[in-house]
Amino acid sequence: MGDHPFTTITCICCGHVITVPVYCKNRFCPVCAGPRHRRLRKQLQWYCSNVRLLPGQRLKHVVLTIKSGPDLDECVNKLVHSFRKLRQRKWWKKHVSGGAYVIEITKSESGWHPHIHAVIQSWYMPYDALKANWLKVSGAWGISISERPAYVLANYLTDYITKLPKDIQDSKPLNDALRNRRLFSVFGLWHSMKCPKFKVTFPCPKCLSSAWIPTEILDRQFSRDGPSMKFDDLPRKRALP
Repeated sequence: MGDHPFTTITCICCGHVITVPVYCKNRFCPVCAGPRHRRLRKQLQWYCSNVRLLPGQRLKHVVLTIKSGPDLDECVNKLVHSFRKLRQRKWWKKHVSGGAYVIEITKSESGWHPHIHAVIQSWYMPYDALKANWLKVSGAWGISISERPAYVLANYLTDYITKLPKDIQDSKPLNDALRNRRLFSVFGLWHSMKCPKFKVTFPCPKCLSSAWIPTEILDRQFSRDGPSMKFDDLPRKRALP
């Protein structure tokens, strides 16, 4: 974390300067993963709040696991493939209309141990039946199912988006192994829901504006225009309410 690059940005409404991290493209980086986490949380909150439950349906939290293994990529492939096969089964389609899922990565003495955390809209789903169907498609029996309020589900699932396994100090190998892999996705009827694109904004603590400019660019502007350039000449954007 001490080697993480930072830069400064300036509020173009009042001139307040803050230091912010430069995005390092590591989804598990505790320094710069915050905006991505908040954006995904807003998306999942929107899905959970706007889903139209059919009569008798409830939102449920399902956890699906597979056997641990030494190869992370192979384990995640197995997990995702097994979940896809589960969603293709008639039994699943009879009980579940749609939902979303995230992938959590943990590690133990026996190797990597990825999990599926899914929020589903479903009718009554017997635990033993879910366990039997998961065993058929994955060869593992680790499952859990529970009912939670919509806002709790959204917050709970997105906590796993940037969660780093215990005892893992260097997140780069983990990030490299999961590069180009989606750790969040929707399925079923949720594909047809038109979720808006959420933009994470950072209000200025002094004036509440959300208009920022890299300080380096601002310095070049002042340097080029010399004394004739005034801070008040910069374009202004409306402050947040």
